[in-house]
Amino acid sequence: MLAMMAGPAQADVSLACWVPDALLTLDSELKRVEHLVDRSQPVRILRIRPPLESPATAVANVATLDRELARRLPDVIFTIIEARPPPGGARHDFEQIRATLDIVDPDLVIWQLGTGDALAATNLDDFADTLEAAADWIEGRDVDLVVIDPPFVPNVPYERRYIQLVQRIDAISLRDKMNVVSQYDATRYLLNRPLPSSIGAITGLSTQLENSSSCMPELMAEAIVRAATR
Repeated sequence: MLAMMAGPAQADVSLACWVPDALLTLDSELKRVEHLVDRSQPVRILRIRPPLESPATAVANVATLDRELARRLPDVIFTIIEARPPPGGARHDFEQIRATLDIVDPDLVIWQLGTGDALAATNLDDFADTLEAAADWIEGRDVDLVVIDPPFVPNVPYERRYIQLVQRIDAISLRDKMNVVSQYDATRYLLNRPLPSSIGAITGLSTQLENSSSCMPELMAEAIVRAATR
């Protein structure tokens, strides 16, 4: 998990969703996406829907991601295709990715994982092995990958499992330079910061959780664009 650090505000991130700069910096290049962006060519994204995301939330998140990418790179056409794996965790997600990749032919896979494994109490070594195998398999097909770890949700029984999964994802990212957008650190930061007066009155925890989660498509768009244009 990344340390919470202060930093200058980014003009392309809304005030409501601002997080420290380190949380928007990917470890490696998105080589395929960068190649296409440099030439203003279309980019196809395969998004793996997390297990607890409702259809309405999924539609809203995809629309926000598409809008934020287009706002940052108006000369590039982004197409976002969704895949919804069966419930279970990373292993089922990987099976869905393998079944879908050749059909969809994406340039980038966005994979949010960990929540299903926390709820299912998946063995941590099995989880790590699956993630590494999936990352290698995707990379072997010349497709970029960005992983999103689980969100920070305070006062839930499986929060300890979340932390353990986030730590495993971090360890793989550090060793293999796998690109990770830390939803855990981002949502924790957004929940714990003082709310700017311009956003509105103080809200309850459930509303803050919803608001922090709704920031992830914007933060994801910012992280992707930074990596593809640096």
